[in-house]
Amino acid sequence: MPKKSRILSNNLTLLKGAVEMRKTYNNLRGAGKSMVSSGENMIQRKKYNFGDLPALFEHEVVKSDAACQEMAHWHNDVELIRVMAGKLHCRVNHSDFLLYPGELCFINLRQLHRVYNTEKEPCELEVLTVSPELFSQNKKLYKAYILPVINDESFTHVRVEGKNGFVKIIERMMDELQEIAAEKP
Repeated sequence: MPKKSRILSNNLTLLKGAVEMRKTYNNLRGAGKSMVSSGENMIQRKKYNFGDLPALFEHEVVKSDAACQEMAHWHNDVELIRVMAGKLHCRVNHSDFLLYPGELCFINLRQLHRVYNTEKEPCELEVLTVSPELFSQNKKLYKAYILPVINDESFTHVRVEGKNGFVKIIERMMDELQEIAAEKP
C-alpha cells in the first residue's frame, strides 16, 4: 500500500474512533445549529459544533449566483468536502477541478481554497473541518502519520472518486456525524 494511502487509512481509523468516542462521551454539550440564509443569493449553511471536540460539520447548498460565491480562504484545519447533489467547482491554490456527487476532496491545512457553482442546479455538499490536534492524543501515531501529511508543503489536496473504497468509509463516518448532530437540540 502506498505511503499516502496508508497514512490516509490510519487517519480515517483515528477519525472513526473519535466519532465513537463522541457517541459515548457523557458530558457533551448539544450540537449548535445555525442556518445562514439571507435571501435567494446566499449560500445556505447549517453548522454543527460538537462541544469541545475540535471539529465542525456543515451542510451547505451552493447556488450559481455570483453573490453566492464563497471567498477564497485558508485555515489551520484540514477540510473534507463531500458532494451530495449537483456539481461543485473546487479551487485549491492554482488547481481548479469539478466534483460530482459521491466524490470527496481532502484539503490540507494552510491551503488557499474556495468552492463555487456554475451550474443552474444548486449543489448540496457536506464539509467536515477538523483541527489536527484532534489526533494528537496518541503522540506516536500523530508524529508518525499526521505530522508528515500536514507538514508536507507539496501535499495541498486530494480528490477522491466515489468508487474508491476509502470513500465508503468516509461516507459512513460523515453520515454518523450528521446523525449525531441531528439528535442534539
